[in-house]
Amino acid sequence: MPKVSIIIPVYNVEAYLRQCLDSVVGQTLREIEIICVDDGSTDGSAEILREYAAKDRRVKVLLHEHTNAGAARNAGMDAATGEYLGFVDSDDWCDLTLFEKAYAKAKRCDADVVSWRYAQYDVRTQKTEAPRVFPGEMLSLGEAFSSDDVAEKIFSPITYAPWGRLARRSFICGEQLRFQEIERTNDVYFCCMALALAGRQTLVDEVLYSYRVGTGTNLQANNAASQDSAILAWQLVARELEKRGMASRFRKALIAASANSLTYTLNAMSTTQGYVDFFQRLRRLYFEDPLYSTIGDGDIPSPQAATYVKMLKENETPLDFLVQQENYYRERLSIEYWSRVSFQRDCGELRREIADGKKRIAGLEARIKQIQHDKTEMEQSASFRIGRMLTWVPRKLRDIMRHGHGRK
Repeated sequence: MPKVSIIIPVYNVEAYLRQCLDSVVGQTLREIEIICVDDGSTDGSAEILREYAAKDRRVKVLLHEHTNAGAARNAGMDAATGEYLGFVDSDDWCDLTLFEKAYAKAKRCDADVVSWRYAQYDVRTQKTEAPRVFPGEMLSLGEAFSSDDVAEKIFSPITYAPWGRLARRSFICGEQLRFQEIERTNDVYFCCMALALAGRQTLVDEVLYSYRVGTGTNLQANNAASQDSAILAWQLVARELEKRGMASRFRKALIAASANSLTYTLNAMSTTQGYVDFFQRLRRLYFEDPLYSTIGDGDIPSPQAATYVKMLKENETPLDFLVQQENYYRERLSIEYWSRVSFQRDCGELRREIADGKKRIAGLEARIKQIQHDKTEMEQSASFRIGRMLTWVPRKLRDIMRHGHGRK
């Protein structure tokens, strides 16, 4: 049995697919199976998959009628035989040691789920950022922890994408977890429920995965196309937690995570109409949904997300919301500006103090050198040597008297 089954949904990514596959085929953990699910690609992706499968018997290619990434991942899980399940998006790439480190940590901690950090690479700017994604409470818990240990922040790690974690296959099958087969955000349910249900989970506090944005091929690039999916995903998580009797335990974690995700989705809208439509959908969610309509002031720990939700409820039109949002950002920028001015002023004063201190130290060092120089000259002078000779006898008598007194 392979140690890890790595599932890669593929759809029209020929420009990036080789880099992705090279990073998976080259993993230092060799006991893996690589299940590539071609979700009806119309470019050269299928040919690239066949090429890699011909060279490496660990690569399996499944042909899938085009639906969505959730359905493709489910097909991959159905074909998997590994002890653990891992996921890679076909326009991303991973560190060559990723699955070796994650599997070793999983075995050492007997963990159902292992999470790691990621870097975000923007194709447009060619810049890479690696956010700190694990709450301090998780990092302080030691090798392993349960969802109950961090109930209010259990949905905080990384993102809600499956490529951020490794999951024990028997655990996933036992809990009957599947990806939602919806157009967008089809991984939120799977990832959140896995985190909530895992008896033991652990972290690898290293950047081991590179997530590519700005390509036009990933899901985030077209959020306006299917807005209902983004909201439905979080509603389904809420319903499943309620069904399993876990709603009250993870209420704050769910509210905080969904608020961050949904406000991010709103700001990511690329068209005016998409923004207006999604704004109205969010308004209905926070006024009509059984869970979200009961959110109080202290339920969202993120100040920015809490402010957004508050503004959504207060403003009936997207324009009013945008005006208030602009004022909010202007206030934050003003605070940030004056904070930086104060910081720069403090730095300037500190630099001056350091410069003055260096001058004083330099003066003292020069004085010490001068004293040492004067002492050396004095010791080498004729008068000093004559003085030492004249005082030799008294000094000798003094030493004898001291020693003699000591013997008594």
